[in-house]
Amino acid sequence: MSGGREAKRLAIRQILSIDNSDIDDDQINEEESESTHSDDESGTDEESRTNVDANNDEGHDITEQTWSGMRWRRFLRPIRHTIPDNLFDPPPEELSPIAYFKQFLGDDAIDILVDETNRYSVEKCGHSINVTRHEMWKYIAITMTMGIVKLPTMRMYWNPSYRIGIIADTMGLNRFETIKRYFHINNNENYVPRGDENHDPLFKVRPLLDYIRNKCREVQPEKRQCVDEQMIKFKGRSVLRRYMPRKPIKWGIKVIARCGESGFIHDFHIDGDNLECPQDGSLGYTGDVVMLLCKTLPNEIFYLYMDRFYTSFPLMSKLASQNIFTIGTIMPNRLRKCPIKPDKELQKRGEYDHVVDANSNISVVKWRDNRPVLVTSNFAAVEPMSTCKRYSKERKQRIDVQCPAIIKEYSAHMGGVDLFDMLKGLYNIDRRGYKNYTRICHYLFGVCVINGWIIYRRHCKQKGVNSSDMLKFLGSICETLRNQPENQRPRGRPSNDDHGRVDETTSSKRRCVSYKPTEEIRTDRTQPHFPTHTNRGRCRFCQTGHTTLMCQTCKMRLCLTKEKNCFTDYHAPL
Repeated sequence: MSGGREAKRLAIRQILSIDNSDIDDDQINEEESESTHSDDESGTDEESRTNVDANNDEGHDITEQTWSGMRWRRFLRPIRHTIPDNLFDPPPEELSPIAYFKQFLGDDAIDILVDETNRYSVEKCGHSINVTRHEMWKYIAITMTMGIVKLPTMRMYWNPSYRIGIIADTMGLNRFETIKRYFHINNNENYVPRGDENHDPLFKVRPLLDYIRNKCREVQPEKRQCVDEQMIKFKGRSVLRRYMPRKPIKWGIKVIARCGESGFIHDFHIDGDNLECPQDGSLGYTGDVVMLLCKTLPNEIFYLYMDRFYTSFPLMSKLASQNIFTIGTIMPNRLRKCPIKPDKELQKRGEYDHVVDANSNISVVKWRDNRPVLVTSNFAAVEPMSTCKRYSKERKQRIDVQCPAIIKEYSAHMGGVDLFDMLKGLYNIDRRGYKNYTRICHYLFGVCVINGWIIYRRHCKQKGVNSSDMLKFLGSICETLRNQPENQRPRGRPSNDDHGRVDETTSSKRRCVSYKPTEEIRTDRTQPHFPTHTNRGRCRFCQTGHTTLMCQTCKMRLCLTKEKNCFTDYHAPL
């Protein structure tokens, strides 16, 4: 047998995409004869185009067409045997939830936040607020706890009427608002203005963004990956803001993420950010983003699932050269004149049509569900056929509908990003604000929590032990960060800072939040506003006198002497 014939046989084996043990020599010879016959009858390009036009007049019962270098045929190909995940073994020691969380957000990242926050406070108010690592961890713990216990406004957590002890006892309101006001991630002195070629749209969050992305990339990826978009809620002014009317979150910052089947985010790209590697533009922006997200995958076989916003034939061919096989829905205008049946010829639910490209092994399947669905892949096709349950209005019951294998494969493994969005929405770590980088930072905190919980649950399953749910996992992280011991301070007199100011947070006593009753309670004459004795303090009405009397209902110290009667004046209507 000649070398060219042997090479052609090997190529046919690769096109069939099944195990060598299942390949029949007769099938290879039949495939080879069809390929040789088509090559002999192809002729010149002009003759080939004439034959194609003649076949189009006769309907869609054709076996081969040539469009832009693609040779479409109707040939049933089985699904490729997918490779199971070979994940690393869990660590021998039993790790706590805080250890899984700090795997993505460690102390070195907190040190960056502490240094930049103190630097920014000096830039704004002339002196440092002297936030420590211990306080920054508490600030993050309070922010994540607010995602569990949700109140309309932030100050309500410290209000005596709605007070949440696990938050109010951790840090005072004034101190929390001070850290929130000067919270910063990057040095403004290194900022490059807009319009410069080196301008970074995500300069404000760049250190934390790169840190967490690198931590996510270090985790062993799953064999099945999916690419889809997410939205971070934001309606303020920003070049990163996008409007997507068909999404549940219409206004926000768009994130394109590559997730595993379990919902684990392995890599992500914020729309509007500069691409890290130069692109030739042949794949378009969506194709370049997918190539950027898949660039960090190791040189192994992976299966990538996409929706029609990203899927295209050039992208699939380029990913296949890197051992990344794809499947996804596709737009009709990207079919490159594929001879698939029109929608009007597929009227009944369960009907389908399919074609396969002989050059790239890309199959296109149109399947009729409630409406026609176009799916393409280079490792899955129609066979093996199966059934799925659909509700029939005529029979008033669920019936079996035939379903190609490519539809089953896509539906079973495409929801990784949606699963992450569902987990993030359960206890959303987010507060409203006019700074876009704080919303991105809250999103990054959520990535650390969800990724840590997924790995924790995976290790518990491998060890055969019961794992806690996400609420207990997040609650354990917040409790550990709130109650962790602070580093012991050195003995002696506290040193002054660079501006000759003593640290007011360590030298001054923390003031409690004062309480004032509402006007309805204060002026309500039906309630017993009787005085009672308490510790000596300043009158809350005149602010000059001191008294030991307090109203039982209003819980306010009020004067009652010969010279003045603040008790009566306070309860009188205005």
